Amino acid sequence: AGSATIAGLEFNDLKSIKAEVIGFGCPSLLSPHLSEHVKNVVTTVIADNDMVPRMSAASVTNALLDVMEYDWTPYARRDMLQAFEAVVEIFPFLKKDLETGEVTSSLDYMIETYVKPTIKKKTCQRVKPELSPPGSCVHLYRDGSGISASIAPATFFQEIDVNRRMIDDHLIPGGYSRMFQDMMRQVNKGKNAGRT
Repeated sequence: AGSATIAGLEFNDLKSIKAEVIGFGCPSLLSPHLSEHVKNVVTTVIADNDMVPRMSAASVTNALLDVMEYDWTPYARRDMLQAFEAVVEIFPFLKKDLETGEVTSSLDYMIETYVKPTIKKKTCQRVKPELSPPGSCVHLYRDGSGISASIAPATFFQEIDVNRRMIDDHLIPGGYSRMFQDMMRQVNKGKNAGRT
C-alpha cells in the first residue's frame, strides 16, 4: 500500500496519467499537511486497531514508553490470588494460609521488593509524531454491535493503541476480510456474505 501510494503520487506528476490510489493498512509515510494535500488522489482504509498505519519511529517509541511505564502488578496480584484459590480447592489444607493473609502478605512483599523496582517511573516526555497515513482515511471499527465506518483525520492514527487486535487487524483473514464480511452481513441482514 505504501509503494502504491508513492507510485500513484509519482504518476500524477505526469500529464498523461491520472492515478487514484486506494490502500489497505498503508503505513504512516506522509506529514499531516502532505496527507491532507493528497486526499483527492489517495484513500487509505484502516481496519479498527491495525497498528501498521499508526507506526512511525515516534509512535513506536511512545508505545514502548507506555508499555515500560505501565504498572501491571495489581493484575498480576489478582491473577496469582485466583490461582492460589484454585489450588486450595484441590488441596483444602492450604485454606488457612489464604484466610490468615499469609499468602497475600508474601505476595505483596515479593511484588514490592522484586517487581515494582523494575517498572520504569512515569515520565511526561513523548516524541511528537511527524508522519500520518496518506490521504483520506476510512476507519472501519467495531462499535459493539457490528462494524461501522467513518472518515477520520490522518492525525487520528498517530498513536499506537496497544491491544490484542493490533496485529490481527492488519492481516487479511482476521482483519480486513473479516471486517468486510461482517459489514456485508449487516447490510444483507445476517445472510452469509461468503469468502473473499
